[in-house]
Amino acid sequence: RYAKLLLERGLIVRIARGRYAGSQHLRRLLDGINPLSRLIAVARPILAAAASRENATAHLGTYENEMVTYLVREGLPSIFTREHAQLEAYCTGIGKALLSQLSLRDLDAYLRLPMVKLTPTTIVDPELMRSEVEAIRQRGYAIDDGEMQAGLVCIAAPLGVIEGQNCAVSFSYPGQKLERMDIERISARLLKCADQIASRMAAKTPVSPAEPHHRHIAAGP
Repeated sequence: RYAKLLLERGLIVRIARGRYAGSQHLRRLLDGINPLSRLIAVARPILAAAASRENATAHLGTYENEMVTYLVREGLPSIFTREHAQLEAYCTGIGKALLSQLSLRDLDAYLRLPMVKLTPTTIVDPELMRSEVEAIRQRGYAIDDGEMQAGLVCIAAPLGVIEGQNCAVSFSYPGQKLERMDIERISARLLKCADQIASRMAAKTPVSPAEPHHRHIAAGP
């Protein structure tokens, strides 16, 4: 009954028998009340262009309730992430980049939460995660070596605090091995994207009407 009503209002779309997803209209409505709506509009074209160049999936995310909330997802359709969905922070590149921006007190509180080993490379020891976060702070970017899903490599960089929320960006590459990737090149390009987004936000640059404001809903599990 509720699904029928939401379909009639154009808020959801049917993607398979008994399965629905948020419509473009619903997502535009959500963006309109999101305090980070300007950041989303600024970041989307930058990340879309970068994802195309890198043959990757590019994300913008924020830290909410000890989780990563994905605000922008552009690029390869094969990765399971979706906009407005949440994932754990400790086992994702973008999540670890967000953790690196926490105060020592907030990080201590986070590390008291349970962490589940999802793959052989997932870090679940609090002291090892503390060392990982410190390494991210030192080098300026995070690496997820198949910690959420085996074979999925992610490089992520913090954006800082925007509208009172910690934000970060990432490039994700499915079916990769970390040792075969040019991490220095990828991280440099990611940091350049982060700088572009931060500069435009700081300069209050108007968002061009020509910039796309669309949603890509990926097929996922």
